[in-house]
Amino acid sequence: MRYISILVGLLSTIGASDGARAESQAGGLPGVSERVSTLEGVASTLLTTVATLQTRLNVLQTANTDLQNALNAETAARIAADTALQAHNARLERDISTIGAALVSESLARQRQGQELLALINSGAKFYQSFATDRFLVNGARGVVGTLGPLPQGNYLVIGTANLENFVHDTFWFCTLLDSEAWHRLRGRLDTVGSGKK
Repeated sequence: MRYISILVGLLSTIGASDGARAESQAGGLPGVSERVSTLEGVASTLLTTVATLQTRLNVLQTANTDLQNALNAETAARIAADTALQAHNARLERDISTIGAALVSESLARQRQGQELLALINSGAKFYQSFATDRFLVNGARGVVGTLGPLPQGNYLVIGTANLENFVHDTFWFCTLLDSEAWHRLRGRLDTVGSGKK
């Protein structure tokens, strides 16, 4: 804009010079025409310079507009990405909270089930065992090779195994599991048979 002001002043000067020259054709100052030509050349150069600067200014303004648009687009994209990330983090925090609550609930349920199972084991059936080795039996006679008890009142599943070895002959052997009452009854019958009583 400074160049434009100078140019207007020069053109005014040039106009005044032309008027002066036109008025002094008959006997003006020598060299005025040369000075006017010089000023006109300077004015033309200034006009060209101003046009060039204006073109550059337009280019810079266009570039600045493009840069601002790109910056605005990048800002909008960053804001959208931040919003999406915040939403994802919020969902993740909710999922973690839900999973944590589920794990706590599952842990409490497992503990409760363990306590119930332990209480059931303590109040339920118990295991008893008895083991005997190297028992000698008289051939043909009944005998006790092992006992289990005394046991508290209740119902029992009794399992027994025996490994019999006879190195003298092939006498047939058999094993029977009896409770104490049945054994006493059998023993009484055996005593009766042995003594000849009926």
